[in-house]
Amino acid sequence: MNPSKKLKILWAVDAFDELRDELKKEVKILQGLARKTQISVDPIYVLSPAELGLSIEFTPPWTEVYTPSAKKALAQRVNETSIPGLHEPQVLVQSLPSLRRSVRLLTQFASMNSYDLIIAGSHGRKGLKRMVMGSFAEELLLQSEVPVLIVGRNSNDWNEEASRIL
Repeated sequence: MNPSKKLKILWAVDAFDELRDELKKEVKILQGLARKTQISVDPIYVLSPAELGLSIEFTPPWTEVYTPSAKKALAQRVNETSIPGLHEPQVLVQSLPSLRRSVRLLTQFASMNSYDLIIAGSHGRKGLKRMVMGSFAEELLLQSEVPVLIVGRNSNDWNEEASRIL
């Protein structure tokens, strides 16, 4: 890792998820990266009917209802952290109820804005829950041209080995 180069990171945050262990680990990893190099972190949430468990297409009235709530929830989630280089959170809106399209929106945004890394959490769902809800993290790994770091509940905290890998 070149400490003189600023590492541009897209942090995929679930605005409506509880403050879970994965999120705390994501924060620790970002803080660890900040100790080793300069970072620029953009917290991003993809608002879509699929993320909210809805099977409808978002039309302008729906986006006007949900977008302010998503922005507020994301800002609260991000304000609970202390990460150097943290920028204003952003909400991207995907109008169709499709996990795959939501991930595509995020990966295209990451590529178009020249991010060096995407950091995202994984709930580690299994069985029926995973089949019904899908896996944003898995789809992100499959679609992204930008390197992805997935943080799960069994992920190790930041350490020197993680620094060498990145």
